[in-house]
Amino acid sequence: MRARHMPFAIGVAERDAWLMCMAQAFDETLPPGPARDAFWERVVALADWMRNREG
Repeated sequence: MRARHMPFAIGVAERDAWLMCMAQAFDETLPPGPARDAFWERVVALADWMRNREG
C-alpha cells in the first residue's frame, strides 16, 4: 500500500487531515470501547507509516 502512495506527498499535514476524516468516521460508525481504541491505535500507526515526506 505504501508503494502505491509514493507518487503523492504525504507529510504531517496530510496525515493529520486523513486522521481527522478517520476520527469522524469512527465517531459515526463505531461504539466506544476497548476494541475501537485498539483499532484507532493501529490506524494512527498506519498513518505515520504512510508518511513519505518530512513536515
